[in-house]
Amino acid sequence: MNALLGWGKILLIGLVSFFFLVKGIDVLIGSYSLDNPLEFIMYFFSSSMLIMVSAIGVYYSLLHMYNFFLEGMIEMTFTIKFRRIAVIVAAISLFLTFSLNAFAYDLEERVKKFTLKNGLKVLIVERSLSPTVSFYIRYKVGAADEADGRTGTAHFLEHMLFKGTKTIGTTNYLTESKILAERDDTINALDIEKIKGDRGDKEKIDLLEKRLQRLQKEAKKYAVENEIDRLYTENGGIGLNASTGYDVTTYHVSLPSNRVE
Repeated sequence: MNALLGWGKILLIGLVSFFFLVKGIDVLIGSYSLDNPLEFIMYFFSSSMLIMVSAIGVYYSLLHMYNFFLEGMIEMTFTIKFRRIAVIVAAISLFLTFSLNAFAYDLEERVKKFTLKNGLKVLIVERSLSPTVSFYIRYKVGAADEADGRTGTAHFLEHMLFKGTKTIGTTNYLTESKILAERDDTINALDIEKIKGDRGDKEKIDLLEKRLQRLQKEAKKYAVENEIDRLYTENGGIGLNASTGYDVTTYHVSLPSNRVE
């Protein structure tokens, strides 16, 4: 009877430890999809600790079961030392699991949702860790929305949106836009002529290439490189970046709370 009871305890410890081990691995994998550094650190270290503690429980259970089958033990003593280890493993695993779930529940409860007249959905979470505001702008569009034969256009557009606007990144948008339009027409004409190969007009190609070089030099006179990054940096902004996924495109930056406007 004692052997059966000891076997049952070891099996129970092994199953519980294995459950928490799988739970920890699942949380650890999910932590890599988090954008917020604080959330990532919380989930990463908690899940790592949960995995380590649960792995100890699984290891001890497998070790005792191995000894049971290998030595043919009829009675199995559940030593005080192993009992303490089992209790510690179970307690820490339960604590970490409930802590992760409580953190996720508390975060969800503090989210305030708003929908503007233009359909834009706004989610706000107030935190008192520092006097900063972090912005995450997400569009429900990504690589999955690209047309066949145009792979990479979503990521390309993400980078283009950092180049500027009619007022940022240029000293004279109207003049620059005319030069850029003429440059694009020149590039198209040059491509058409080059596609002809040996039948292409070499004199025309040479003329178009010289025109293209001239237009590029003229356009640079009005371009202000990295002005968006400079404006954010001068106002204390950090973490300015963007990413493109299969079905979402994200832009994010953090600013001091008194520099938002």
